[in-house]
Amino acid sequence: SSLPGLPQIGMVVVPTSSPEDYDFLKKFFQERNITTQFVTEAKAMEAKTAVVGKILMQMMTKMNIFPWTADFRGISLHPAGTMFVGIDVVREGRGFGNRQHLVTMVSSNNKEYTQYYSQAEHCTEGVTCIGTFFKKALDSWAVHNTPQEQLQTQPCYPRGCFIYRNGVSDAEIDRIEKEELPSLKKLAEDHAVTMDYILVLRKGNTRVFNFEGTLQPGTVIDKAITTHPLDTEVFKQGDFFLVSQPCIPDRPGPGSTLRPTHYRLILHQTPVPMDQLELLTVKLSLLYFN
Repeated sequence: SSLPGLPQIGMVVVPTSSPEDYDFLKKFFQERNITTQFVTEAKAMEAKTAVVGKILMQMMTKMNIFPWTADFRGISLHPAGTMFVGIDVVREGRGFGNRQHLVTMVSSNNKEYTQYYSQAEHCTEGVTCIGTFFKKALDSWAVHNTPQEQLQTQPCYPRGCFIYRNGVSDAEIDRIEKEELPSLKKLAEDHAVTMDYILVLRKGNTRVFNFEGTLQPGTVIDKAITTHPLDTEVFKQGDFFLVSQPCIPDRPGPGSTLRPTHYRLILHQTPVPMDQLELLTVKLSLLYFN
């Protein structure tokens, strides 16, 4: 808590985004246990509703007050708890061999899906990092959802898990299925966790359009142009395209095209059917507060 007579949080307006000014002021307020939200003078002078709303949202989350969460009623999530995981891998440099990977992971920590655990590390073996991160994510979930007296002897892990793996090209899918997925699947099985593993493909050339106007956020396409038709309720793999946010089209007016995100399910263990997985993905894309 803050020192007596001092605020818990404050908005600091700085003339520029100078790293030196930021580091000095950040340390000054941290020593006094005051949470801060930095805003440049130019941004503060805009006084636009969207800018003010974004600043307030950021300050609320820093005070553990969450502006919203998603309503997952109607989706067959496990009542004992479900964890959502996002993974991104960025390859740095050219060529193969000992090229560095920046591996990042964010995972939900509570049943309201408002608290998250984040990890990031440079490594040459992305598969090893991802496995280590996933184990830490499971342990973090257990710490936040297990009574203190039984944490050491009987930790509570999530019963279901949905992993969204970003940073994937079509050429890497086979490698991920053979090298990356088995270790994560084994970790999930060791902790009695059912898992769905979804690849997030952003580098494709597929474009979609609507004769009547621009495609709206939440538009899902799971027929005709998908590679795994879902003709039955029993499925092991599937894919769909999603327009998750307002997009600037190639040209204004009806018939304009845009590039949707391609989601490909390569492991399905949860009881969530494909239509619910599509709805779940739409809802998860709206959870980011910033």
